[in-house]
Amino acid sequence: MKIAYSTWNMKTISGGGVSNYGFNLVQTIRFAFNTNQYNIYSNGYEKAGCFEKLNPITLNKNIIYKIPWVRRYFVKDFYRQIWPHYLDFNKYDIYHPLSQFIDTASLPKNCKMIFTAYDITPLVHKGEYPEHWIKRHTDIKQSIDRASSVICISKQTQSDLMDAFNIPKDKLKIIYLGLEQSWHDIEPPPQEKRGNYILFVGVHGPRKNIAGLIKSFNIVVQKNKGLSLKLVGAETEYTVGLKKLSRGLGLSDKIDFIGPVNDQQLKELYCKARGFVFPSFYEGFGLPLLEAMACGTPVVCSNRGALPEIGKKHCTYFNPNNIEEMSDKITYILNNPNDMISKMSAAKEYCRQFTWQRTAVETQKVYESII
Repeated sequence: MKIAYSTWNMKTISGGGVSNYGFNLVQTIRFAFNTNQYNIYSNGYEKAGCFEKLNPITLNKNIIYKIPWVRRYFVKDFYRQIWPHYLDFNKYDIYHPLSQFIDTASLPKNCKMIFTAYDITPLVHKGEYPEHWIKRHTDIKQSIDRASSVICISKQTQSDLMDAFNIPKDKLKIIYLGLEQSWHDIEPPPQEKRGNYILFVGVHGPRKNIAGLIKSFNIVVQKNKGLSLKLVGAETEYTVGLKKLSRGLGLSDKIDFIGPVNDQQLKELYCKARGFVFPSFYEGFGLPLLEAMACGTPVVCSNRGALPEIGKKHCTYFNPNNIEEMSDKITYILNNPNDMISKMSAAKEYCRQFTWQRTAVETQKVYESII
């Protein structure tokens, strides 16, 4: 089977869940099904550098990393005129774009496509996003209609697509994301060896509800004077307002804006945290929940989107619009460490089922189903 992947509109591996999915899917599936031929295409100016690690010279000859050089002013012509010829000339069995923002109007008719849908947050919460973001996510329907099958990363995403676009359920296949084995191998430290901070992980943006977390932390810290809050993740224009809010509440010395970190640093931050808080208004999956569970860290999170689906009974939930409820739940895990020990032991066992190997196997089955 000959499969083409494209990394258009993707960032590096530190860019978030989409890049994480793309890299780990290709990294795993190429070894699990090594009789396939995998070609990865990047368009030259996008920073999909994480895929350069898949160099066939140093790793495996069933994968080829290609970069058709495309300058910014030429992108639309590339999608509509040149890229279809790449696919047609190379006679791929399947085209699987790793971003959900692609132009599929001119794809050759004989090329079957698999589409991965992550989330359509701006369509679920239209009042909170600018018009161009709503349009961009509305345009996803073109790719869904063109696809032979659609992979949804959660039941929540599947349900949202059915509601927004009236897509038949049997076209939407649910395949969960995974964790690398190194996360499952972590031995969680005992409570007495943890630091005195709570942790958030994610790119700064309105739907992450970091402002709500800061307000909630302001309540929690009144009775936990030595406690601090660490915010891990890429800063954006939204960060300016978050820092202003922190200063206004007199929390500048208690809130640490760490920014992006590497994989090892992230694991250490999880392992030393007294709790992980994920207050999002919406998530299509919520991989940080599983990362925290793998590190034996108590999880307090929003009851919206896919978070209850992924976290199940292993998280402590709150309404993300209720600051007092959020602060109460955070205070509970801080004040009841013994109750958390058995809960997080069960959570670590639960998260072992989420592996990229399983994601790869189930994705291969989808490939085979359309050939």
